[in-house]
Amino acid sequence: MFKRLQRFGLLVAFGLAAVALLGACSSDEDSSGEATGTPTETSETTLAVTLSEWAVEPDASSVPAGEVKFSVSNEGTVPHELVIIRSEAAPDALPVEGGIVPEDEVDFVGEVEEFPAGETDSGSFNLDAGNYVLICNIPTHYEQGMRVALKVE
Repeated sequence: MFKRLQRFGLLVAFGLAAVALLGACSSDEDSSGEATGTPTETSETTLAVTLSEWAVEPDASSVPAGEVKFSVSNEGTVPHELVIIRSEAAPDALPVEGGIVPEDEVDFVGEVEEFPAGETDSGSFNLDAGNYVLICNIPTHYEQGMRVALKVE
């Protein structure tokens, strides 16, 4: 009986050693050589934008391409929104119908929807390199000057 227990103990010891060796020899690559496991965090650029009557004021005129978080504060006295449009046109040259820029007639990227005065909101968007226009698209706000160019490099 004692010899059986010794053999069993040896088998358990060898099994544990084999598991330990397999763990030590494994890598974070799959059979194609691609890395697997938890992805590393990607860097996100934050652009602060202030909205007021009648201006859109980002804290920078250009940002790097990739994920951009727009941190938008409404320092005006009425609700505003921030609409991101990819465009080669000058900020004041977008089409206007009924006091707004028709979002289906431009290269609409996304928006931080309308929010009240005195508050802050945000949104993240993946931006390719190119020229953009940031606007408030509440009726008449764009026409009153709530627009600015943004370059993404």
